[in-house]
Amino acid sequence: MNEWIEQYKQYHKEHIEYGNGGGLKFYLQHIKDLVLDTKSESLLDYGCGKAEGYLDYKHHEHWGIMPSLYDPAIPEYENFPKGKFDGVMSFDVLEHIPSQDIDWVLEKIISKAKKYVFINVACHSAVALLPNEKNAHINVNDYN
Repeated sequence: MNEWIEQYKQYHKEHIEYGNGGGLKFYLQHIKDLVLDTKSESLLDYGCGKAEGYLDYKHHEHWGIMPSLYDPAIPEYENFPKGKFDGVMSFDVLEHIPSQDIDWVLEKIISKAKKYVFINVACHSAVALLPNEKNAHINVNDYN
């Protein structure tokens, strides 16, 4: 897995626009509903990318909670947070995880949640090619 993380780190560094969390905007109401329905007080964004959705667009203000941020390919967010969170969300991340690592990554995500996990997975190839010339979505499966 470490070799892939290094590929993503290099790609993030060379492509400023990549990993900006733009997909988060499609799920703002879903997360707000989960936060309200479960009376959540803490969130973790697993695979937050460059976190522009929070830093620039303030998407978290819809929920009233600033999530803890984690992304192993972004130096500012590479330290895995301690403790558990009411909710854990992960948007457009699992397709970047090698298939042999999916089980333990999912276990890690689920183990951090007290109340719920919200995951979105892309089921198509990416436009981006990593420095090793592999598609950035290294684990694409049919959604059926």
